[in-house]
Amino acid sequence: MEQTKLKALELNAAKARLYGVQMVHDAASGHPGGSMSCMDVLTYLYFAEMHVDPKNPHDPDRDRFVMSKGHCSPAVYPVLALRGFRVEELTEVGGGKHLRLRLTSGRHSWVAIFFSTTARLAAVSVGDRVDLAFTPQINEYRGQRMVQLNLVDIRPDESARSAQDEARTLYARHRAGDALSMAEAEELLPCRKDFIAVWRYLTAHAENGWLQEEAGCLSRKIARYAAAPCCPGKTWVCLEVFAEQGLLVLEQRPRMLRIRLTSEGKKVDLEQSQILRHLKMQKAGN
Repeated sequence: MEQTKLKALELNAAKARLYGVQMVHDAASGHPGGSMSCMDVLTYLYFAEMHVDPKNPHDPDRDRFVMSKGHCSPAVYPVLALRGFRVEELTEVGGGKHLRLRLTSGRHSWVAIFFSTTARLAAVSVGDRVDLAFTPQINEYRGQRMVQLNLVDIRPDESARSAQDEARTLYARHRAGDALSMAEAEELLPCRKDFIAVWRYLTAHAENGWLQEEAGCLSRKIARYAAAPCCPGKTWVCLEVFAEQGLLVLEQRPRMLRIRLTSEGKKVDLEQSQILRHLKMQKAGN
């Protein structure tokens, strides 16, 4: 099995265990031990082996699963109801050394702590839907006891990762000078609003002219800052054009983008960009 697929299954099993514990606690009834022990098996069956489609639950050709051990039924429902977490709040604590999050999934809300990391290193922002790997623990503070998630890993959920991987592959082909179809060129070609959104974000968030962000997270942050869609591929092309026109210096690392603004009030005509001209020609089918 591919490591990426195995990692996704592990994350889903961890989330299912949390739902199981929460369900047994809220009901004040159930047998959590057996449920926890079979969660890996159920996760594999429903996410990798069985033919089931949540969008078509009455499919006559769907696979059926029968849990004959009634005491383990709390393990089935969390797997069936599994949904991603949404980041509601991000706070750096401990002098900026650790990351505290408030996460929601459906009607439930949890507090999480990610030690020895920051929002930038974790590459997440408020509003992101994420997958988690964590250890649940009981946190006692000022006489109150609550469940806290001790995070081991966090990343965008599967749909966001898939879209980002596709955008990264297309952008890499553009950078390599490969021929693009008209639709692919259009997917990468930014408009004036895209350039404005990216530039305003950079100037608002750069510290002493410097900014360092995870490549995929940057486009999500710009989209929320501008309150408008911002595709990763178009974001990267905007940065590439700004660098071409001398407005910034762009250093692309394996995961991070390191940006230094150098415009000093200089104005340029982006329509003169050779990068944009080439994309426009490909979009026109030339």
